[in-house]
Amino acid sequence: MTALQGAEEGVRGAIAELGEMGSWGFSAAGAAQGMGLADYLQGSAVHVGHEALGGALIAFGRAWEPGTRYLIEDGNAAVDALGEARAAYHQMDTQAAAELQRFGGH
Repeated sequence: MTALQGAEEGVRGAIAELGEMGSWGFSAAGAAQGMGLADYLQGSAVHVGHEALGGALIAFGRAWEPGTRYLIEDGNAAVDALGEARAAYHQMDTQAAAELQRFGGH
């Protein structure tokens, strides 16, 4: 169960980092919708030198905004599944311990 809890916390932490990318202009709600990356990159595009490279950088940001949203959605689904698995293992462990005590007491 400890491994499942650790995995759940790790995924939760990764999701939180995506939502806390304040330096990219993301808000937690905006990141959950995939917003912010293109805006950040647009501000940075003027500093990359060549105009075509700046345009490519902005296009990359726009293309990955939905990807960010999907990463967060999939991460939340994984956290839910890990939590359900951990709860099921805990319930089975509790029932097994109760059965062992019941048979061990006679």
